[in-house]
Amino acid sequence: MEGIKRKLGCAVTKKLPVEGHHVKALMEMGPPEHDGEAWTGNKANIELQWAHAVAMVVLAWAAFLRCSEIINLQVCDLTWIKERLELCIRKAKADQLGLTAVTEIEYAQKGSEKCLLTYFEAYLKKVLGGVVIEAGCTKGSHKSYECPACTWVFPSVYWNGVKKTPIGEATLRKRFKMAFKRLEEAGVVERGKYELMSVGSCRKGGCSGACAYGIRDVLREKHGRWGLTARKRLGATAEPEYNVQLSSERGLVMKALNALVNGWLPGTEASGVRRDSGASGAAVRQSVQAGNRGRGRGSRGSRGGRGSGSVRARGGNTGRIQGRGRNTGRNRR
Repeated sequence: MEGIKRKLGCAVTKKLPVEGHHVKALMEMGPPEHDGEAWTGNKANIELQWAHAVAMVVLAWAAFLRCSEIINLQVCDLTWIKERLELCIRKAKADQLGLTAVTEIEYAQKGSEKCLLTYFEAYLKKVLGGVVIEAGCTKGSHKSYECPACTWVFPSVYWNGVKKTPIGEATLRKRFKMAFKRLEEAGVVERGKYELMSVGSCRKGGCSGACAYGIRDVLREKHGRWGLTARKRLGATAEPEYNVQLSSERGLVMKALNALVNGWLPGTEASGVRRDSGASGAAVRQSVQAGNRGRGRGSRGSRGGRGSGSVRARGGNTGRIQGRGRNTGRNRR
């Protein structure tokens, strides 16, 4: 078997991330033409299917959702509190103990051209007719179980209208793929690249965009519900228990994602504030901006050596001898 692998190769083709300008382009596109495969029915029904597909992309990108989490969402999992939406994820891949998790989706800043949560709310009104919690809702007593009374956030939309059943995985993946294909046709994605994009590209792209904005890893982990079971088993004095979200950091992930949708590009100033995804990376970044190329390296020697061994204030001694170009190890203690 090893020989077959070496001969045929077993390289994995990774999926491309969905970026902010991809999501913005989809939000601005009109409904597609009838193709008899993903977009079926009359013109009004195709408009519902397109709004349905784009809303799934928007929410999957904003909340770092997996395919199963999109399908299992019900309207009673949505809770509006002041300026945000709390999204209850009852069953997550990493939640093997059934703990459930909550991801917060916030509005964009005032004056923004695009807002992810506003677009999702427009979908709820257009396709579902609003959010209605049924009298027999069981979320209060059985939070981690499926509610038998409330409808699905993303129901099936066939050629003859909206149904009461949740969207199937095959249909979901097909419409995601066809939506990404439209990006290629519009010139937003390079030719042939849409084939490397899938449902998981939304989760990957949203997390990568927040990371480029400078959001700390612990905030992205909480937003994307990574390691729920592992974190539950940690001891009270484990190091990750001391690395948590601060009150002033609430909503930073959504701030980054809304900035990406509204035209902010990685590599530029993030709303006038320099942030860093590492716990101690700010000092390193300031040092690099000040012109320091490394840490603990001596100035270049006059004889063309790699270093003179002079120690900086915050650097470590490299063990090199003054005046020599290379440390031979003979003068070590």
